[in-house]
Amino acid sequence: MQPPLPKNPSSEHPEEIGTDKWASLTPILKGNLKVVKWVAGSEEGIISDGVEFPKMKPWSVGIEMDDLDLDFGVPTWFDEV
Repeated sequence: MQPPLPKNPSSEHPEEIGTDKWASLTPILKGNLKVVKWVAGSEEGIISDGVEFPKMKPWSVGIEMDDLDLDFGVPTWFDEV
């Protein structure tokens, strides 16, 4: 579910849009999925400098998706939920 996104009335950008309704959609994913192991960029496995972005040690597991088709389809709109 995506809540309404009101437009800023004082905006000078005509490309900004807003809604007054809730939207719901279920994406459809088709393709090949593979679980992979990876190693972070530093010897300690920690990424970032801890100043501009928090120091963290990411999981060493991820997924790889080949020949992926992602279809968001058409949302269903609701006045309220």
